[in-house]
Amino acid sequence: MEFDLTATRDQFDAFGTSLEASGLQYDLLSVVRTDEKSALLTDRQRECLTVALRQGYLEVPRECTLAELADELGVDKSTASETIRRGSARVLEQFLLGRT
Repeated sequence: MEFDLTATRDQFDAFGTSLEASGLQYDLLSVVRTDEKSALLTDRQRECLTVALRQGYLEVPRECTLAELADELGVDKSTASETIRRGSARVLEQFLLGRT
C-alpha cells in the first residue's frame, strides 16, 4: 500500500510514533516540507495537478483528454495545459534541481 499524508509536524511525528508502536513494516519514500508563505505550487497549480493525477491525465496512456480535464476544471484547454506545465516544472525543478 502506498499513500500520501499531509499533516503538521506534530501530527506527522505522532503518526510515525503510532507506526513504530504497531510493529508494522513500512518504508518512508519521501518527506516534503512547505510552509504557507513559500508553498511550492500556487493553489490553482495544485488543484490542476491533483485533478490531472486523479483523472488519469498523467498516465501512459492517458485515461482522459486535455479537453475532458479542462472541462472538469472549468477552464479552457490552453489554460489547463499551461497551468499543468508550469506546476510540473516547479515540482521538477524543486526535486531534481533543488530550486524553486
